[in-house]
Amino acid sequence: MALTDAVSSAIRDHVQGFWPDREARLRTWDRGKIVEAIPEFAVLEIAPKEVGRAWLYSSIGAWRVPMPGEHRLEFLSLTPRESEEAVENLAMVSAFHADERFRVRLGKVINIGRPWLAGSICDHFLVSTPFLFGDEFETVHADGVGVSIYWLLAITASEAAFARENGAFALERLIEENDVDLLDPARAAVV
Repeated sequence: MALTDAVSSAIRDHVQGFWPDREARLRTWDRGKIVEAIPEFAVLEIAPKEVGRAWLYSSIGAWRVPMPGEHRLEFLSLTPRESEEAVENLAMVSAFHADERFRVRLGKVINIGRPWLAGSICDHFLVSTPFLFGDEFETVHADGVGVSIYWLLAITASEAAFARENGAFALERLIEENDVDLLDPARAAVV
């Protein structure tokens, strides 16, 4: 799949530019609501250089959803292995975001309706900044459009409830204080 517009190309180049020595490819998802919601949707998959490191998945196309007065959005997911589920998750969240009744925003908790990865107890996402990669990673500007890239942080149902009650930052702080391995699908909940 080729990206044919300046904004999508800039997003791909920006994300891939943080890992220029890693193999990357564009993936598509041709099932579900994303097909009608964002026909040009794609996912950039970036493989790790070393076994055991994170696979990175970034949506490309969610930026097409108009958000008056705000940056447009793209979404990021990290997994411990190559994952068709990550591509599907990004398509699902992007299609969800395309419905004005369900716009995604920073700090939002999203019920996935199934495990994030097979065998995981994490069945929600917390929409977070991609703080692992520094401030420069989060924003892309191209062709007069500003795009923020938000991380879909896989969390458990109890963590989702905690974030709804105490705020996203409180949960992020607990995750950091407990040195949680966010790539471990079998990790225990922090609350």
